[in-house]
Amino acid sequence: MATFVAFGCSVTTNTVFSKYADDITLKSKTLCASISFTFLLVLGLFLLTLPYLKGELVDISSDNSFFILFVALMTLIGFSGVYEGALYGSSKYKTLFAYSIVTFILFLPLAIYLVDAYAVIGGLLAVAVFRLLFNAFGTFELFFKSQLAINWRFFFCIDKSVFKIFKSLSAPSILGAMMVAPAITMTLGLLNEFNSSKEEIAYFSWVYQVYLVAIFIPSSLSGYYISTLSKKGGNVNVMNIMGANLIFSTVVVAFLFICKGLILKLAGEEYYINASEIFNYLIPCVILYSLNAAFGSYWPATNKAWFGFALNFLWAVTVLAFSYLLIPSSNGVGIAVALNVAYGLLLLVQFILWYWIEKHQPVSSEE
Repeated sequence: MATFVAFGCSVTTNTVFSKYADDITLKSKTLCASISFTFLLVLGLFLLTLPYLKGELVDISSDNSFFILFVALMTLIGFSGVYEGALYGSSKYKTLFAYSIVTFILFLPLAIYLVDAYAVIGGLLAVAVFRLLFNAFGTFELFFKSQLAINWRFFFCIDKSVFKIFKSLSAPSILGAMMVAPAITMTLGLLNEFNSSKEEIAYFSWVYQVYLVAIFIPSSLSGYYISTLSKKGGNVNVMNIMGANLIFSTVVVAFLFICKGLILKLAGEEYYINASEIFNYLIPCVILYSLNAAFGSYWPATNKAWFGFALNFLWAVTVLAFSYLLIPSSNGVGIAVALNVAYGLLLLVQFILWYWIEKHQPVSSEE
């Protein structure tokens, strides 16, 4: 929930802080409004999903303490996305890296203790502490060290310039990000419908977790690439990013295939036998995802975030359509093939659009 919101507002603060580095007022208004917007949106989404959460998580807590902690954690995650985008846009890369290392060293033993002592609640508490520390760091770096203005009107009164930014960046980024998880969930629903074997879902899910780990770095680098693409006079372009992502993802895929037997056997001997073909089709998709990730940074950085939304919609429709066609005959392999087809088609469409825009409507540095 908060991840979707955080991604949208992170794109907004990242782009504004990169493009308008000298406009203290606009940066202050955007950051304050993003914090308010994130809180209201997280709260609204939580209230909408509360009946479902109570039904699914009834055994975790007998009172409302879990849900209070849950909404607090979602809010903190949302705020972290806002601050992270602003820090990337401010080119505080070394500061972010140093803080992340120090916080991780402190966080790991705390997380182990809290999970051991309080189970699920402890895990949530650990993540909440981590996010709270990051937000304190972001507040210090941006409002005090960078001397952005803190004005209550910036939190509650969104002027036209900031609203226009939200409309063109936050809204499409949030909506686009919200398509991914439902699309994958629906494909698993199709797998369950066409194949009553729960083991087949488990086989695909294990390989998919490996896939998610493999695409973590290209995903996490999107904030850096958005800031570099947004900056005036920047010398980084989409082809540079694609080249770097291609090299990295190829190395990762090669490593995963070398360690394939060990990775699959970690889940059980039967996974080595039954999930091998899924692995063969899904892991190479890491390369296609990484190539597409370059355009995922390009669209919001050039004020074309709604293009990204439309392309995410195309991806979701393609995944669902090919999963529906292939699952009856190929089970989990069908989803893996569908993902490859979807990302391959997406890459082709994005490349054509990018080439046409760069050739016929070059993006000015002032945009």
